[in-house]
Amino acid sequence: MHLKQSYKQIDDVWLIKKEVIENKATSANAIKRKVKAWDDVCNEFNSSGEGIRTVKQLKILYDNMKRRARKELATENVSKTILSDIPEGQGEGRFTY
Repeated sequence: MHLKQSYKQIDDVWLIKKEVIENKATSANAIKRKVKAWDDVCNEFNSSGEGIRTVKQLKILYDNMKRRARKELATENVSKTILSDIPEGQGEGRFTY
């Protein structure tokens, strides 16, 4: 299995466990549920055949993926804002890619 496919598979597992993983609660019960959710995510990832990752490594991967997604969204929003500020017909030919 290709690594990107493996990440897609793990992304599906994260979506299922997102409510627990993203929960801000710090009670003993909430922490137990988070540990269990991360163990489930880790087991699912490791069963994909892409290698063995620890829970700590997967948490870092998860945080990095969220950070990249937020950055892409922010860049997209800035681009939309800049382009929406240019009067129609005046921005043509000014930008080269």
